Amino acid sequence: MVSRARSSGENMIEQSNVQTDPLQFDGINSGQSNPATEVNNTRKRVRGPTTMKSIWGQPEGERIKGISEKNKANQNQKKLVQTTGKESYALVRERKRAELGHEPSRMDMFIECHSKKDENRTPSTVEAANYMAQMHEKREKLSEGSQDLPAENDILSQVVGKDKYGRVRMYGLGVSQSDVWGQIPSRKQSQRIAMEWKENCEQMEERFNNRIDELKSMFLRHRGREESQSDACSPATSINHRPQMTSTQLPRPFRVRDVVCLKSIMNPSETVAKGIIQSIDPSTEVGGKSLGRIGA
Repeated sequence: MVSRARSSGENMIEQSNVQTDPLQFDGINSGQSNPATEVNNTRKRVRGPTTMKSIWGQPEGERIKGISEKNKANQNQKKLVQTTGKESYALVRERKRAELGHEPSRMDMFIECHSKKDENRTPSTVEAANYMAQMHEKREKLSEGSQDLPAENDILSQVVGKDKYGRVRMYGLGVSQSDVWGQIPSRKQSQRIAMEWKENCEQMEERFNNRIDELKSMFLRHRGREESQSDACSPATSINHRPQMTSTQLPRPFRVRDVVCLKSIMNPSETVAKGIIQSIDPSTEVGGKSLGRIGA
């Protein structure tokens, strides 16, 4: 019994020694970090200065009033105000296409998107009104039959200015210049295209000159045959067999406003042109030269 009590007492002493051993919990002696020591030594973070207290500290009415005045000031700085609201450029373009019957130009789109919805279609701002006046003036100077197609130098670009890189006015986001008016050739490509056109023009001119030479030779051969046939006839025979024409059979002299027909040299039965005589006065000038007398 004594031995058992002694052994149990020794066990209790050993357990107490294990629990109070500083080597297992002292971070300095054991070489391990102590979490409790780190928490105590950590510096408390302090938030820097902020303006939120001054903003939210104002009365609600003054805060809203300040925001409203700032928005008004920003709105007054805008030169152009779009009046289509949430309607996209694609919808406006489709509606304008149905109204005009053809693809609207960028000028038409600008006027549609920057005009008020009243009866007179008043421009939204003074700057928009000035742009529209300049556009109408340039459109009136276009030649008859020409159209203001979307291009790099159309009326809108001439008045408002060139488009920024990768953007096209009146088409919205995602549309580039190459999508609207095609790929713009570089300087080297432009030079190559110009050289090709020059070569083609020279070839066409050469073929045209060759054709003219062929027609001239054909005309000379035909004229030579006619002269040879006329020389083969004797003068006596030609005089004796020449039909006598009466005064009624003689051709009537030309008069003003007579309709005349020009016959082909190669084929006398073929009419190549028709015209109306405007004057038979030899002193009348046409193209800087007088008509002169017949046979002169």
